[in-house]
Amino acid sequence: MKSGEDLYNYYCKTCHENRGPGAHMEYLADQEPMKPYKIILMIKYGYNQDKHSMPVFDQLSEEQADAVARHVVMLQMSHRQQ
Repeated sequence: MKSGEDLYNYYCKTCHENRGPGAHMEYLADQEPMKPYKIILMIKYGYNQDKHSMPVFDQLSEEQADAVARHVVMLQMSHRQQ
């Protein structure tokens, strides 16, 4: 299985860039880091609220979604320390 970083780079980086929030979600950096289970839910079921949306990535297995979620948490934590 590819690493969480590899999966993030393939599926997520175009919108969420290197730090995680993405062009339309800058305000997320000021919030508490998301819990991995919430990230997994967004990966598996998508997101559509307040003019922001994220597609469903149901092609990812639970293990892959978990790896991406753990990578996103790491990005959030490293960004908060800067």
